[in-house]
Amino acid sequence: MWKKFYDLSRLVLTFGQQLQRHQKSIETLEAEMKQVTAALNQLYFEIRHMQNESRHAQENERHEREKLLLRLENEMLKFERRLPPPRDDQK
Repeated sequence: MWKKFYDLSRLVLTFGQQLQRHQKSIETLEAEMKQVTAALNQLYFEIRHMQNESRHAQENERHEREKLLLRLENEMLKFERRLPPPRDDQK
């Protein structure tokens, strides 16, 4: 009978120790999970920020190209106005 009591007591003590280890492991994993979640959120916001910057850069480049084309067209029109009228013998 004492042996059964001793074995049962040892089993309860062992389960208690295992339970404490598991609880500590769970707490550690929860802390790590919070860190990973925070890192993922930061990464998400950084990616969104980069996408917005890229979109703005593309828009700025498009505007610059449009301005360059307008300048070129303006210079071509100015150049055409400077040409003398064609002579009658060239017609």
